[in-house]
Amino acid sequence: MRLLLVEDNIALAQAVCLGMKGLGHTIDAVHSAEHGLLSIESESFDAILLDINLAKMSGLELLQKIRAQQRNTAIIMLTANDTTADKIAGLDFGADDYVVKPFKLDELDARLRAVLRRLSGSEINTLARGNISMDIAGRMVKNADEPISLSRKEFNLLQILLEANGRVVPTHVLESKLYAWDEEIASNSLQVHISNLRKKLGKECIKTLVGIGYCIET
Repeated sequence: MRLLLVEDNIALAQAVCLGMKGLGHTIDAVHSAEHGLLSIESESFDAILLDINLAKMSGLELLQKIRAQQRNTAIIMLTANDTTADKIAGLDFGADDYVVKPFKLDELDARLRAVLRRLSGSEINTLARGNISMDIAGRMVKNADEPISLSRKEFNLLQILLEANGRVVPTHVLESKLYAWDEEIASNSLQVHISNLRKKLGKECIKTLVGIGYCIET
């Protein structure tokens, strides 16, 4: 899952980024609403974690600007104020959920998955295509009912391809979802992960469309 965190407490932002990366996500952080808006306008994210109490432009103001642009990205508000008024305001402006600080990372992770399932119209936490099945919450993959060990990047790559449901995912989209801004991307990084998946799942499981991208057809 590619995430953007908009949080002006730098220490907290670093801790959240470290924890969410440990849970398998790709996450970038900015520390103002203004930088958050620039990031959202230039890149695509699966979800945004948005602090409500930002300086200059508040999280609620940024939320309004995002929704005014007709962007349907999942947004979870982060707030230290567990007040009904704040929650109502955020939900009225288009927030998908609220998490009150301090929070546990596994709760935030669960809420993210729930929001994305709801927005996709599915309450299913598993993906399957051919002999391949994936338990997203448990981060488990099986091939013909045999458990397969995958790295974090391999798991995330396979999830993106499975969610595409047979459609081709362009190479630049895969790279944007797999790598954060602070990660160095070697010219063949994506191809290496694809090769590793083929070794573990079968060389025919992922089809390459040269110069375009990849898909799972099984």
